[in-house]
Amino acid sequence: MRRSLPFFLVIALFWVLPALAGRAADDGFQPPIPLGRNLRFFVRPTLMGLVPPVDSEGYGEAFIRVLRVDSAGLDVRYEIKERIAQDAKADDAPRIRRGEIHVTGFEDGTGITPPLFWPDGDWTAADGLIWLPRAGYQELIETGSCPWQIDYSAGAEDEAVAELRRHLNSQSTAEGVTSGEFHLTLESQDHYPCWVNGERTELPAQRAVDSLGLAEYWILANEANPLLLKMSFIPPAAEAAASDHAADELGLLEAGIGYAIVEIDY
Repeated sequence: MRRSLPFFLVIALFWVLPALAGRAADDGFQPPIPLGRNLRFFVRPTLMGLVPPVDSEGYGEAFIRVLRVDSAGLDVRYEIKERIAQDAKADDAPRIRRGEIHVTGFEDGTGITPPLFWPDGDWTAADGLIWLPRAGYQELIETGSCPWQIDYSAGAEDEAVAELRRHLNSQSTAEGVTSGEFHLTLESQDHYPCWVNGERTELPAQRAVDSLGLAEYWILANEANPLLLKMSFIPPAAEAAASDHAADELGLLEAGIGYAIVEIDY
């Protein structure tokens, strides 16, 4: 004799099974974020490795959208709202820095260009921009290390670029390395909190540091889309930052280099 499930059991399963599926998703399953047209994300500056409260005026926030991805590289469009200091009697003036970037070093470049150094207008990045180049990501995972560079040549020779150049030279001398020997070292597998398609999630990430002790990096654990999710400036020991000039320099570097991707949509 064929028996049907009791009505109350059918209702229970109707409510319980979706909840169990949702719990399985919360227990670690995160679909890979594809690198493709219309991938877009918001970037915000960091302070001492933390993302500060949202500026009501949106200063420092960058919006980046992928326009095209193919064998020749990828194209992105960006906008960054920033303050331009004027004189002591006037408020800082807002400016929107915007442009389109053709990224040619996504496959086999050796570094990145932080948003601080992105100029106005259209230009070409010979590195991974804010993606760890795929060849470098594979080497980092397989060997625990890969070649590394921070490119500041795209931007104008302003105060931030000059300070970064001085700091890199100082750190290179202190660490006894030349520019051709910079590298990233894999520290650990980690999770990175981020909003993805409107939902708060923990993205799988690789955490690394550079050989100069300049910054920590959280890289999306995705060989096809190794997006640099966060770059956090590492302040030196207290004695190294004792002078007023050093403090000003390090503050500028921290404000300029540190950034975090806080929201991704695709």
